Amino acid sequence: MRMFFLLRLASFFSPSLPLARRRVFRKKPRVLVVGIGFKVGQSTLSNSPGLDVLERLSMSGEVEAIFADTLVSQGMIPHMPRRGDEVWTMQDLQASDTVIVTVRQVGFDSGVLHAIPSSTKIACLCRQ
Repeated sequence: MRMFFLLRLASFFSPSLPLARRRVFRKKPRVLVVGIGFKVGQSTLSNSPGLDVLERLSMSGEVEAIFADTLVSQGMIPHMPRRGDEVWTMQDLQASDTVIVTVRQVGFDSGVLHAIPSSTKIACLCRQ
């Protein structure tokens, strides 16, 4: 199952990320991974596809990977930056070049994602 997520994720990225945003504002594209818990309503990290995606992105060194999850605290993944729960507006999400949703976690309004302009790519790797 993890390989499916990674293959789907790899096919999502392309060299078409806005070059102006990458070169002018920061060196690496910022990728926000939403939903790190194993499944909806849980903070368990064992066998978590979201954590696997987050760590592989971070290890690649190609992107600045951060995570957001209402049930997973910073202390549970101290080596990864975490976006605060209160920061879930269209303007705040636009600060990321790509948003990857691995679990539609409790507390996040996924409707906000539909309002984000096309300059920020959105990938939903979770079941609908």
